Amino acid sequence: MRPCAGDAAALRQLLDFLRREGVVASEKIVASQLTPAEHCTHAYAKYLRDARALARTTIINYVPFIRGFLKDRFGTGPVNLACLKAGDVVRFVQLQAPHLHLKRAKLLTTALRSFLRYRSLVRLERTKSASC
Repeated sequence: MRPCAGDAAALRQLLDFLRREGVVASEKIVASQLTPAEHCTHAYAKYLRDARALARTTIINYVPFIRGFLKDRFGTGPVNLACLKAGDVVRFVQLQAPHLHLKRAKLLTTALRSFLRYRSLVRLERTKSASC
């Protein structure tokens, strides 16, 4: 039996439920072992949850796309979004979209747009706080 496109998200939801119910131990993430891309992804997920109050399923669907994008573009090195070009985003979408169902491909582009808006807001807030 081959895995389907939504299997990973469904499995994450099941594991989250089992962890909340205490059936499965909570996943512990050691901060020192996270790559810069993972740190950036976790900060984005926290923003979606805390500042935007998005549904858990939305976050579960967006985050893997962003993790994949950052890993593809920056690997395990530093995440420097200032050097990001439109072509980097287009290339990632063109590589991923053929392997996704149409609805998932649309979700990919929505997640990337959301992430890039988030990063521009973070940059803007840092600029404002530095000038005060």
